[in-house]
Amino acid sequence: MQSLVASGRIVDLILLVMLLELAVLLLYRRLTGRGLKPLDVGLLLLPGLFLPLALRAGLTGGAWTAVLAWLGAALLAPGRSLAANAVCLRRIGASSPLDRKPCAPKLKGLRDLWESYP
Repeated sequence: MQSLVASGRIVDLILLVMLLELAVLLLYRRLTGRGLKPLDVGLLLLPGLFLPLALRAGLTGGAWTAVLAWLGAALLAPGRSLAANAVCLRRIGASSPLDRKPCAPKLKGLRDLWESYP
């Protein structure tokens, strides 16, 4: 196990699990017509893709700039969802996310959230 981590091969395992997760989510969407849109799934997994790549760069003796670049990419990756939230707040006239006006119908749990996606 130590050699798996020290060599950076653990990142390959992480990326394989992420690829499997992507395939399951896209297959669910295709079979049922429900769930996240393919672009949303990809954007959701993007920060999780960049973090293991930063780990690999660090474990394998990569340049500190490579680690920093992957971490920076992971930081910037959620920008689309943040932008969508800002648009939502402007649409309802809220001045901050702390305003209690909902952008979407009140959801009771994760199942409601999952089923609310077209």
